[in-house]
Amino acid sequence: MNYTTCFNCNSEHIEIADGMTLCKDCGFYTMKGFNVLSKNYYDKPKTEFDGFLKSQPLLVQSLKLYDETQKLYWIPFILNVYPVGIIYPNGTSLDNWKWCFSVYKPIQISERSKYPNPNKPGEFFEYNLDIENETQCESFGQALEYLK
Repeated sequence: MNYTTCFNCNSEHIEIADGMTLCKDCGFYTMKGFNVLSKNYYDKPKTEFDGFLKSQPLLVQSLKLYDETQKLYWIPFILNVYPVGIIYPNGTSLDNWKWCFSVYKPIQISERSKYPNPNKPGEFFEYNLDIENETQCESFGQALEYLK
């Protein structure tokens, strides 16, 4: 995997870390292991990427791109910076979607018991995503500005 420009948008604003290549302009990324997409007889994941992709929102699955030269898939990156906010693709189709940013809002102490943390029994979330008031952005790069 040797990228100096983005496969999707040809931007040079590429960040490479921990085996992952992320375009800071369009928000698509790839990594080692994103190289095979196949199904076996029982329609079960045959590779780690198959299982990973099936765990992603349908829009992310639909937006995947394949780089024939490097033999790797690129998909939109969902960036969750708790407790600041999250950047994610949102829309109804391939032709009708945008990058969005939603903030985490503090949950009042008296309300926290309504939000148990399934990964930590007996503990409760302190913040909740405010998806209803998401900010739509023209690009992933613009959405990144909200995290600063």
